[in-house]
Amino acid sequence: MGLAVATGGALPSPAVCLAIGIASLLIYHGGMVLNDANDAPDDALERPERPIPSGVINRAAGYRMVIALFLLGVVAAGIAVMLSSRIAPLAIASALILLVVGYNSPLKKSFLGPLLMGACRGLNVLLGMSPALTWGAATAVAPGVLLYVAGVTWMATQEGNSTRRGPILWGAVVSIAGIAWLAMAPWVLTAGLWPQSSPAAWWLLWGVVALMIGRHFVTALLWPKPGTVRRAVGGAIQGIILIDAALAAAYVGPYWGMTVLLMLPLTLLAARFLPQT
Repeated sequence: MGLAVATGGALPSPAVCLAIGIASLLIYHGGMVLNDANDAPDDALERPERPIPSGVINRAAGYRMVIALFLLGVVAAGIAVMLSSRIAPLAIASALILLVVGYNSPLKKSFLGPLLMGACRGLNVLLGMSPALTWGAATAVAPGVLLYVAGVTWMATQEGNSTRRGPILWGAVVSIAGIAWLAMAPWVLTAGLWPQSSPAAWWLLWGVVALMIGRHFVTALLWPKPGTVRRAVGGAIQGIILIDAALAAAYVGPYWGMTVLLMLPLTLLAARFLPQT
């Protein structure tokens, strides 16, 4: 999505796109492994079936894997720099790693935790945009993604045994604010980046997206139980694909939007076998 929006669909060479995509995946998975390695003591009590507490993977091996994934992510970003003659891919990838490490620290359980997670997602979007990064594309998309993911992460803090409506409500408000940012950006924030659709179609698009995602928030607020909240958070995470598809379709064209949307059925299928949160 980031590549499409920043370039208007006129993508750079396949090698640059591949290098950026690989860098993103490596850093993302490095963060996931780091999260599991750091949470191993808590998971041993609350989720003993996870790979490290169950003994399938050694915790020290997990940390070694984190270092390897991060280093390979930097190498992939460096290759993108050489191919595109722009320093942005490496600079953003390095900043993303720092934020990932910051999130997977004691800050995770503070009020900064959701903001750090949102910032990680926002920087991941900027990594996609990095071969053709512009101020307009960055301000139109990244802050909205940051707010949306920060809100969902805030809501996810209530997946445990003690569930409260307050954090769920505020998480929903912040996430909807992120969607509102994306909807209003073409008229308020951006410089030279405008959707291809008419204003009526644009507002209808984001109204549908907000309704499809907001129903998960309503369910969690009406029945604030760990299982309900967990399913709502999973649905909101899947909503990221809807948001990316809407952005790609509106700014670049329907074929780009449909390409992104193809990931949704794959995600729904994977969710039957893999926990999303």
